[in-house]
Amino acid sequence: MTRHRSHRPNWRSFTAGGRKTNARMATPPRPHKPAFVYRWGAEKERRNGQAGPPAQTGVRFPLGGGKGTPEWAGRVVEAETAVTDGTVGGAMARPELRHPKNADGDWFVDTRCIDCGTCRDVAPHLFGAVAGRSVVRRQPDPAAATETVDAWRAAQACPTTSIGTLSRQRRPGRLYPFEIEPESGVFDCGYCSEDSFGASAWFVQRPSANLLVDSPRFTAALAGPMAGMGGIDHILLTHRDDVADAARYAERFGARVWIHESDRRAAPFATDVLSGTAETEIVPGLVAVPVPGHTRGSVVYLLEDRFLFTGDSLAWSHERHDLTAFRGACWYSWPAQADSLERLAAGGHRFAWVLPGHGARVQADPEELHDRLECLVDRMRDAA
Repeated sequence: MTRHRSHRPNWRSFTAGGRKTNARMATPPRPHKPAFVYRWGAEKERRNGQAGPPAQTGVRFPLGGGKGTPEWAGRVVEAETAVTDGTVGGAMARPELRHPKNADGDWFVDTRCIDCGTCRDVAPHLFGAVAGRSVVRRQPDPAAATETVDAWRAAQACPTTSIGTLSRQRRPGRLYPFEIEPESGVFDCGYCSEDSFGASAWFVQRPSANLLVDSPRFTAALAGPMAGMGGIDHILLTHRDDVADAARYAERFGARVWIHESDRRAAPFATDVLSGTAETEIVPGLVAVPVPGHTRGSVVYLLEDRFLFTGDSLAWSHERHDLTAFRGACWYSWPAQADSLERLAAGGHRFAWVLPGHGARVQADPEELHDRLECLVDRMRDAA
């Protein structure tokens, strides 16, 4: 695969998601904005026609589905004291819009929820899906402090600030960036953007180069800690849907921005453009692997043969207890996506973490994940 460096753009000409705002520039390029509503629930997977998953053996996903692992409560950068009552970034869930299917108690989801599924991926032990919305299916146990923190992480990640408490509890300090494993240097960003339909983004701290995979919404609550950890050298975009505020983070940190040429319309400010389907080493230990399917320009990024950042091409399903792909949210080609994942499985790489934009994240034995990926490809072919 070849890559091309373009001239660095005038950053003042761009806003979140790559939209040009300089009125003096004629016919500004516009990013792809899908005119549809995502539905990332279990019903999407049922439409895949996938057979039952293999037995679960040794898979480790975050405690109760929350971020981290059973052995790790997580490390938060620049923790601070509690701030405004019951708010996330100054916004609040609206009690008057409380969904009637919420479990009785203090925590609730309001009906502005867009069903991105983020809260169900962060804390599936607390949140569930009802008729195209997320709701609180079980109130956090007051005796388990970690459950209340899980609820707050879900609230702070929610792109529409639809999660809150009737009593306006005080948020327990800064919760993101959140390290997913001790000493991993890989952090969940939280603060999901409605522009990317609540997709997760990931920050990686390394001595050689810091990375941001896809983009959360821009906020000083993230930019400050990121600056304290050395800033961002590369922004790695997995596909056109999850660009969000990448331009603002790139401007803030002077970062290079990577995207595949087939999805570049969504990020005209990109400085590095991938092409074809061959792998490209971005920095030592970091490989970009194009996986056309979900979109024509979808890419996964494999870090150190351990962390696989998958965008919307591959995820873990709590409902199926297995790897999954979203046929009902495949915008380019389902057969092409099966081919891409087959190439990924056959490429000799292994990974212990799957870190998606949509869908759940998971940690497991690399060989087990490889076997599950091969089984997923077979199910995808059967459903084609």
